[in-house]
Amino acid sequence: MAKRQTVWLSTMMILSLMVIGYYTVDDTLQPVPTAGQTEQTAKDLTKQEQPNTKQEQPKNEKQSDTGKPSVDEKQTSYASDWFIEQFMKQEKDYFARVEQLQKVIADGATSTDEKAKAEKEMRELNEFSEKSDKVADKIMEAGFEEALVTKDNSRINVTVQARELSKEQVAKIYMIVSKELSVPASQIVVSYRQ
Repeated sequence: MAKRQTVWLSTMMILSLMVIGYYTVDDTLQPVPTAGQTEQTAKDLTKQEQPNTKQEQPKNEKQSDTGKPSVDEKQTSYASDWFIEQFMKQEKDYFARVEQLQKVIADGATSTDEKAKAEKEMRELNEFSEKSDKVADKIMEAGFEEALVTKDNSRINVTVQARELSKEQVAKIYMIVSKELSVPASQIVVSYRQ
């Protein structure tokens, strides 16, 4: 329970920092190209959005030879943002479901069977949450910058941050997830984001 509170407090701190960052960011940000746009279209959008005056980039930001962040750095930043958003969504959904189950358990009008089902589901949620955190850590130890492990009914979805995945990397992820969560490979879906 203490771990959950720590995660919750960390999530709230991250949300607060994101809100502060949102309101303090200047207007030099560029639009994020969607998956359907070509690289040329993204360049055209960037040219249209940039003012004619040159603005200095912060010194701590890595820059390419042209003085702008490279495409790789932008993609890494976008991927990291996606992982943060997904993690926060997962945590929000988890806490909302736990709160619902606690209300069912605490309600005097709830039958014994319903309370038992709610307690069982809460144990399963807690167990999966702890194990999925360990699995994500082990996957990151295997060489990935980010990893997200979610459950969709009986299927385990694993998303890692990578340009592409080799067969060996996929096999290693399957092995880690299968071993740690005690699920067959047929229930595991591995994907990646750049």
